Amino acid sequence: MPVLSMPPLCVNFIIAIFLFIVSSPTSHGADNENYTTCHQKKYDCGEQIKGIGYPFWGKDRPQLCGVQGFNLTCKGNENTTIVIEKQEFRVLHINQSAHSMTIARADLWDTICPAKFINTTLNFTLFDYGPHPYVLNLTLFYDCLPDLPSYFPSYYPIQERSHFQCPEVAGSQNSSNISFFVEDPYDLHIPEGGCKSRIKVPVFQERLNAFWGDEDMTLEQLVKQGFEADYHEMDKFLACDSCNYSGGECGTDTTTNQAICFCYDGPQSQMCRRPVPEPGVHLLLFPQLCIFLG
Repeated sequence: MPVLSMPPLCVNFIIAIFLFIVSSPTSHGADNENYTTCHQKKYDCGEQIKGIGYPFWGKDRPQLCGVQGFNLTCKGNENTTIVIEKQEFRVLHINQSAHSMTIARADLWDTICPAKFINTTLNFTLFDYGPHPYVLNLTLFYDCLPDLPSYFPSYYPIQERSHFQCPEVAGSQNSSNISFFVEDPYDLHIPEGGCKSRIKVPVFQERLNAFWGDEDMTLEQLVKQGFEADYHEMDKFLACDSCNYSGGECGTDTTTNQAICFCYDGPQSQMCRRPVPEPGVHLLLFPQLCIFLG
């Protein structure tokens, strides 16, 4: 039945029902606002990091849409960083389906001669290194004695490309400032006082192999390509799968720090009770209702 030929009572009835359906999902106050916020506000920064959802939050995406420890910071609307165990990392890529990300140490981004010599450390309740040998450690030794190579086993010669140069610093042990790196799992016995400092830096095994085959690649470029870190709070992710399947948005109760499912009609513990209504489906019934009212 065309709308223009419908009785006035029927037209008024359709308008009233349509307005009710359209407005009903937004009539649940703050609870529904959380659902809408987490659904619409994904984390975007630059060209590489876009559309990032749970468990991450930051920028326009509030903490209730993510998990503590997964706060992303967008710098200059270009680069994303994350702080893990008080260390800042550049986030180069996030694979949400695999629950992994590629990160690189921010303090080694512009130089491999940092102001502080600190090992790479992750919060193992939230993150893990990618599997060995896919990801392995380099140990970087700084400011070593000139005769140090004589201590190395004959079967493990230090390759020339393993050496790198750092600026001279006050209090250095020698004028040559010998620095080099070795691959784990080799456990070299360095005598006490043989090197002033050392740090461990994870890299991709594949990229390290490329380094040995490409004379133009520098150690700085190798380190800047980062390493894989897997994130895992499995109880929350399993609950999140159920929430997503039921049409909800995963989040965190900021009071209890427990996972919660934000639904259009209010929060639930794991999944929504009913899907979001689709107004178009209901409108198909209006002509029949008009015939009845006529």
